[in-house]
Amino acid sequence: PEEHQEQQQQQQQQPPPQSEETPKNHGANKSEKTVPWMFWLPSSLLCIVCSLAIGGVTDIVSLFWLGTIVNVVLSCIKLALAQLAAYPKALMADALHGLGDTVAEVVSVIAYSEASRPPDKEHPWGHGKIESIGAVIVTLILLYVSAHMGYESVHAVAALIAEQRKPSCSSTAADKDDEEVSGSSLVAAGESRLVRHAAIAVGLASLLLKEALFRSTLAVGEEEGSSLIVASAWHHRSDAF
Repeated sequence: PEEHQEQQQQQQQQPPPQSEETPKNHGANKSEKTVPWMFWLPSSLLCIVCSLAIGGVTDIVSLFWLGTIVNVVLSCIKLALAQLAAYPKALMADALHGLGDTVAEVVSVIAYSEASRPPDKEHPWGHGKIESIGAVIVTLILLYVSAHMGYESVHAVAALIAEQRKPSCSSTAADKDDEEVSGSSLVAAGESRLVRHAAIAVGLASLLLKEALFRSTLAVGEEEGSSLIVASAWHHRSDAF
């Protein structure tokens, strides 16, 4: 017994072995701290430069195509991030909304180009009605996209409320709910920090670029007195909100 006590005392006096994972974890934490700066600095500069470049454009056709390019690029980025994010519904809905805006931009540029044609024998008063038709088509597209997003959101909320009101009839159902909650928690924990920063960055980029498109398009629309251009400008402002 005395030898056993001496061995225990020696073991207690010995310092605990240092794990090899400590420097690795320290390096990982250090790299996680440097990732935001390496990500945010070039992203911010790129958004600011693009916003300033959009603000200097005065040709409405170029603004229409710039709006189309911005919508396509942002939608593709949001769709890619939705595949990696723990909660992708908001990104997916915003990406689909951006694709709907792309269709509206294409319709707007076609309607404006046709309305700008000079009068001919068949249309001695010009082609101004095409602009009004294009404005109606754009409005219908936006109403459809908004109604679809609203329906999906209400349906998802109603499904959550219905699940909460269901009484747990058996322990298996409770176990299943616990597994689902723990699974979602694991997914959220496994989501990388870079994905979260990228999701925030693409939202801020949408805000800056859409606001720049709004200001440039509104200035041109008020100068030319075109209701289609002004409507497209306020469409950019609604996207920013």
